[in-house]
Amino acid sequence: MGIISNSFPSAERILCRLNLTHRFSYIVLSHQVHAAKPERRTRLTALYPSVHPQVLLADNHEPMVRGAEIMGEGRKNLVRLYSIFLASPQDVRRERERFCEVVELVNGLLFQLNKPARLEVRRWERDVPPDLEIPEKLILKHIPMEECDIFVAIFWTRFGSPPGTFRPDGTPYLAGTEQEIEEAIKVRKQSDKNRPVIMILLKTDPIPPDTPRDQRHRLEEYLRKFEVGGEHTALIGTFKTRKSARRISEEFEFKVMTYLMSTVEEFLAQDQYFDGGTQ
Repeated sequence: MGIISNSFPSAERILCRLNLTHRFSYIVLSHQVHAAKPERRTRLTALYPSVHPQVLLADNHEPMVRGAEIMGEGRKNLVRLYSIFLASPQDVRRERERFCEVVELVNGLLFQLNKPARLEVRRWERDVPPDLEIPEKLILKHIPMEECDIFVAIFWTRFGSPPGTFRPDGTPYLAGTEQEIEEAIKVRKQSDKNRPVIMILLKTDPIPPDTPRDQRHRLEEYLRKFEVGGEHTALIGTFKTRKSARRISEEFEFKVMTYLMSTVEEFLAQDQYFDGGTQ
């Protein structure tokens, strides 16, 4: 589906604000000659679609707009959309934001390599509307785990707070992220394709002295479940951030990009097999 707008910057901001850009395989934004020119960042994003493959800049002449629409229509059935469920406690907010930025870089790389795939991040901040209900129930209602192909949980110092929800046997969950991981494991066991792929990432920076001990203890205790011989044996990815920088480290970016690119390659091969194609 294509979108045509005579106000390029406003349309982009509105779509991003409403988290609607992932709903379209191609977006056409028309810039009228007499309208305000797009800001430099927006203009460059559009002129270099390999960075943001959703966006194409077209002028307001009918042939150009129609041509852009045709390009969008031709692409929409060729690209597979894979969803990522992003989970974490509140102490890794920067990593959450940077993760979403890295996903867009991965999408640009997939576009450059002519890979018929695109990733979307689904997270409660943008995908879950406010309502009178236990937050964790709302999250799993609006972001069904069955619709997700990849599950990513990021930890550092905290395990999280009790969400007020319970397992079928009546025992309470100790954190929302804990419930989300168990839901992902349950759905994966029921999936013919073993999805979602479950990635647990642990930040190994020094623990701040004001970190509540009970939070760190609960996290360490929980992660033991994923050790060899534990309840859910798994390989946990680790990363460090720069000690003197405010931005997230290149190690985090590189590892996330590597993990996601590798996973998409596996998905494409697997889906081709399930569709009856040949490799």
